[in-house]
Amino acid sequence: MTKTATTTTDTSAPAELMAGLVGHWHSSGHVLDAAETTISGTDTYAWLPGRVGLIHFVDVWVGTSPVRAVELITPTADRERSFSAVAFDSDGTITRMTAEVDGNLRWLFRGGGDVASAAAPDGAGPTTLVRSTLTAESAQLNARWERALDGSTWRPWMDMTFIRDADIDPADWPPENWWASGPSPTVAGPLRALDTLTGSWNWHGAARDGAAREGGFAVSGSTRFRWLPGGAFLMEAAELRAGNETNCSIAMVGWDDARGGCVAHYCDNDGVVATYELAVADGTLRVRWPGYRFAGRFSPDSRTVTGPWEQLDDCVGWRYWYDATLQRTEDR
Repeated sequence: MTKTATTTTDTSAPAELMAGLVGHWHSSGHVLDAAETTISGTDTYAWLPGRVGLIHFVDVWVGTSPVRAVELITPTADRERSFSAVAFDSDGTITRMTAEVDGNLRWLFRGGGDVASAAAPDGAGPTTLVRSTLTAESAQLNARWERALDGSTWRPWMDMTFIRDADIDPADWPPENWWASGPSPTVAGPLRALDTLTGSWNWHGAARDGAAREGGFAVSGSTRFRWLPGGAFLMEAAELRAGNETNCSIAMVGWDDARGGCVAHYCDNDGVVATYELAVADGTLRVRWPGYRFAGRFSPDSRTVTGPWEQLDDCVGWRYWYDATLQRTEDR
């Protein structure tokens, strides 16, 4: 849930490198194991808001196992040729990879043994490493995956080919029936509690006269929550306007054992990549960013949430920022 960040970053160089991946692709390939396991389906790369990164929708079968996932690909701090790739799978796994683009515009992905769990080899463990070389042409992508079970001896793992489907605009993907109808019964209770947010909401906010540092501050817009396939992650897409600034964001929300709560992995059109915590309990929605927090009460019919945003001041502690109201406009 965005707090209307306003930092601006030049992302022209990374955008030029990412443009070759944008599209809807028919995927085919095989795992190089004894059974020659086949892979088939689709991969779709679309722009994140502001073209600051890519959102990658995976919808494939690995043998007889369905795999659906959403991956966020964003530039790293140097914003040159290196990227971070975080995937949220239908089995509830979060996997992280790094990527670099070489002088020949080849993408070089690297990660650990938890990547592509549906095609995981026997014997994969803590020392396992994987890597992939992805080459992009105008109408085709080719990927060669390798793995090192011992962390050093590389062997072929998977070969993949992706053929562009010019009839499908990646901005229109995925279809409505791609999303899950609700949370998985196996996820943590606090994550299931976020199901009350599922649907579309209008957002209105304003600072009380004379009560905030920014006199006349006001914000308006909309936000939508949907469950990813498998029901282990909740995705929020928001568009908020404050003055002349528009903030568009994507956040993937899942359970985090280390923090003991629900954590959102966030990126927006200003190039901000961050995490924050949120929870629904006792009729209250709580959101906590570094330096910001929100506590809003649900109405009895759960169609309205109202409460204040606060900022952390190093001198006086938490200070009022503005009042926000979320009004439900559509269920699910």
